[in-house]
Amino acid sequence: QFPVPIEYVNGQTVTIRVKAGMRGDVSTNSANVDVVCVRTAAANTDICATAAQSINNTTAANKDFTITPTNIVSGDILDVVVSTLIHDLGASSGIYGQIKSVEVLLDVKG
Repeated sequence: QFPVPIEYVNGQTVTIRVKAGMRGDVSTNSANVDVVCVRTAAANTDICATAAQSINNTTAANKDFTITPTNIVSGDILDVVVSTLIHDLGASSGIYGQIKSVEVLLDVKG
């Protein structure tokens, strides 16, 4: 859960940045990270506008997910779920995704 700070400019840009990659080897097929974000005031509506992104690289990189800010106001609580899906076609062992950090970037006043 992320409480939207009082300094947030209502309805302005919100981005969730996930730094992620693979630990060890890359997948023989695919490895993705995805974000689901809902406002607790409207918990049935995913407001993340960005599809899952590839993390199939041993060098972690920033993956930005755009959040639709239309109804977000300071004081809201955002429920954020970050997940990975790895599909490896080989019999390899040691295929692991790694999330190094998650940040919420906002337009704030001041």
